[in-house]
Amino acid sequence: TRVQGNSGCYKKFPYDGEFLYSFRIEAALQKSDESLEELRALKNLQKILKPLWRKYGEPCCYSVLLLADGDKMGELLDKATTIEAHQTITLALSNFASSVETIMRTFNGHRIYAGGDDVLGFVPLHQAYECAKALAENFKGSLEGIAQQLGAQNPPTLSVGLAITHVNTPLGYIRSLAQRAEKFAKGDHIKEVGDQRNALGITLAVRSGSTTDMRLRWDDEKAHQAFYNWGQYYLQGSLTSRIAYDTRDVYLRTNFLVDDTEYALLKDIRAAEFKRMLMHAQTSTGRSIPAELITQLESRLNSLKGYDSLNELAVELIIARWLSAKTQRDLGRI
Repeated sequence: TRVQGNSGCYKKFPYDGEFLYSFRIEAALQKSDESLEELRALKNLQKILKPLWRKYGEPCCYSVLLLADGDKMGELLDKATTIEAHQTITLALSNFASSVETIMRTFNGHRIYAGGDDVLGFVPLHQAYECAKALAENFKGSLEGIAQQLGAQNPPTLSVGLAITHVNTPLGYIRSLAQRAEKFAKGDHIKEVGDQRNALGITLAVRSGSTTDMRLRWDDEKAHQAFYNWGQYYLQGSLTSRIAYDTRDVYLRTNFLVDDTEYALLKDIRAAEFKRMLMHAQTSTGRSIPAELITQLESRLNSLKGYDSLNELAVELIIARWLSAKTQRDLGRI
């Protein structure tokens, strides 16, 4: 490849990575216009890669496009009544934008654009969450000082959208999904104004399935700790995708139309069915799942509010599974 940039990080391996995927080699081999030399090279590469795929698993064929935008910037700018204040805000935004490339590269990502409070870039699936969190923390820290000086009641924060898509998805559609994730993070669909903005939005677009959204506010530390824990349990093999989809199945089987007087009973029924499912659930090695995991899952469910709380937990578990995947083997046959 002749791709340059990103501080020359491609110099040691200046090759297109698409042929590390078996389906890309197969597609190239089926092309009738390939030269004999190219076909021989592809077959040799395939021969070398096959034992590596068997041993380590193929690279995951899903990646993440990150799109972020600052919150409450208008309120901060309204507080700036002097040229010096505007210059300080501009400098803070410039410093943040300059730091984006380094932050994203720390997580093996690639910044496409960073200007002011706008960020766009690609990041690997298993490092996307930590990258988003680091960007949000850096943005908040960059503007916190000037916000306090100017007396802004709501200091600027960063809403981040992550679009999880297959690598063969058209870029225009990937961009639209990232915009969807960022909009979901902004939370305009939420009635309580105080709960809008300052959040992480994730849109999962499975190539052979549906599109799912989830949202976590950055200041909800317990929710983020739980979401992080799910990923760790997946890596340990204590939590499996079967549990995530069985959780959704419990929700669907109890998706009854009820009035306010019946909701408490429905909640108890769902909690009991969820508990029963967990008691029969198994780890990837066929053992019962740890008691502490059951406790954490039940605690997280109790912390979620509303009729769809069980489905929200199922979505959390499903997306945590994807964001913990390094190879295609981690996701199974998707």
